[in-house]
Amino acid sequence: MAIGRAGIDDLNPAGVSVKLDDVPVAQTGLLAPSYDEAAAVAVMA
Repeated sequence: MAIGRAGIDDLNPAGVSVKLDDVPVAQTGLLAPSYDEAAAVAVMA
């Protein structure tokens, strides 16, 4: 993930979670174990 390029010196990736609607993409700075590419694509379509 591009979080390392955020330019925020004290950013703790372990504190970052991302969802697209109800589709978990990242949890604690890592790819979410339940991430579903097809579901993410459907949300963004």
